[in-house]
Amino acid sequence: MRIAVSLPLVFSLLVCFGVNAELSKKYATHEELVYPEALGDLRYANVQRKAGEQVVFRFVKKKRDLSKYPHKTLLAIAWLEILYNEMVKNPKSKDDADVESLYNTKTTIRENIGMSEQASTQEVVDRYVVISKLLSFAKLEKHEIPEGLQHRKEVISYITSSVKDLKKKYSDDNISEDLK
Repeated sequence: MRIAVSLPLVFSLLVCFGVNAELSKKYATHEELVYPEALGDLRYANVQRKAGEQVVFRFVKKKRDLSKYPHKTLLAIAWLEILYNEMVKNPKSKDDADVESLYNTKTTIRENIGMSEQASTQEVVDRYVVISKLLSFAKLEKHEIPEGLQHRKEVISYITSSVKDLKKKYSDDNISEDLK
């Protein structure tokens, strides 16, 4: 005798009984957002899925174009904020490890751009979208790097890689001596 069980029923049972993870207060800061029109019509979409697709598309598949199209990069950062917000929306199905890397990336980007870590997600997403619109009207200028500067960059990268190799060799030698 076969028992037909629907997939949503199994998933809901797993969420209710099998997963007891909860996010710590550091990560559990969900907000209800009003999405800007620049992100498209999201009324009937799975926002978390759409945000994940946009983040992967821009930061993984099109990562070479990040410096070429800075306005698209800022839209992708807005999608990253939305992705984090949507991931903490249902904290019972996630644990801290699931959202920690997104949280760290989000706060690092905010610090580098000069935004407060305590700023609301709505405010930050709106700022990213406005800056993206402004940058879309700008023209990208390329400047030639002087030959001497390029040579110094190559020398510095060679020296730093040599120092790293020497440190690794030194630590490996010390570990092998300690074992003797």
